[in-house]
Amino acid sequence: MPDGAEHTYTSEQEAAALVLAYAPLLRQTPRLPTYTQPAITWGLTPACAPAFAAHLRATWHRLDLRDPTQFSEAEALLFRYLRMHGLVKLYRVALPAHARAAPAAWHEQQIQHLVLRLGTILGEKLLALMSPADRAQWLPWHSFDFYPGRTLHTLTLHADSLTVLPSSTGQPIYMASTPPTVLAQGVRCPVAFTAHAIERLRARRIPAATVQSHNSLVDLFAFVQHNHYVEPATLYGAHPAVALFDICMPGFFTQRYVEELVGPVPPAQRYLYRLGYGPLVQEGDVWLAKTLLVPGFIGTPEYGLLRQASLAPGVKERLLQACEELSFTQLVETEDFGLLRWFHTHGMPQVIPEPPGAYAFH
Repeated sequence: MPDGAEHTYTSEQEAAALVLAYAPLLRQTPRLPTYTQPAITWGLTPACAPAFAAHLRATWHRLDLRDPTQFSEAEALLFRYLRMHGLVKLYRVALPAHARAAPAAWHEQQIQHLVLRLGTILGEKLLALMSPADRAQWLPWHSFDFYPGRTLHTLTLHADSLTVLPSSTGQPIYMASTPPTVLAQGVRCPVAFTAHAIERLRARRIPAATVQSHNSLVDLFAFVQHNHYVEPATLYGAHPAVALFDICMPGFFTQRYVEELVGPVPPAQRYLYRLGYGPLVQEGDVWLAKTLLVPGFIGTPEYGLLRQASLAPGVKERLLQACEELSFTQLVETEDFGLLRWFHTHGMPQVIPEPPGAYAFH
């Protein structure tokens, strides 16, 4: 999920800090073999498009730890040490003495964080080797990420693809491998998205400053591929729509939705926040979301609720103006939940408890 205001660093900055922390420690170790690449295993899902897999393999083969334009000396040391000694030993290199007696579950969590940071570094390196045309062709309709490998000395490069269908206009439309379905106008169909709708999802979920990062691209793909909870909705003029929700992730900005709109909750209780609405048209056997409307945008149920409300002079005008300016980036920058709080307390909940199985990938 995207980093928010509660974090001092973005994921990319945290990865850079990791490299700086390890560099002086690894320089003290015996000379490492001059491996040309990190060690990985390939993890391609059945849905991964063969053409994307081939492109990713070709890009990976261009990665070179000896090339100073790709890897700093400290970064190369980090991945050579991992390949030589394995993940657990790499983790222990920077483990403070006072933390060695921590419970095993804590160490497992820290190792997972280490893998995430290593994956962030490699993900950015692969992106840097792709041309703008490559990125436009493959991302975010396809995705790659890194997980612990099949051995302690490797990482797994995991790759996946959305299902691509032709539309009646010849433009591609995109759908999860196991898509959610919605009942609209008496017809239940899977939900698919236009490219424009996915771009609007990106803008709604990810602050502008990190929108092109590898982690943000992975996050956007994961939402479309793994989000299994939607609700039917009706826009102005009785137009069918799908209401989309996303996870309020503890430790990230989206958890602020819970804090601001719900209040203190048990740590084990997870919540979803209302992303917005996808106006639907029927396209063959699917309901196609053509764009994404932010709650409060003209035509949304929130906008209708506000227009019909009896408010003190000037208040309605101020809230309607706020509707025009609302975006995820603006929310992160201002931390002003006043408009969403009004919707939430006047019959349009902006945060709901997470239903079982709502999101297949946490």
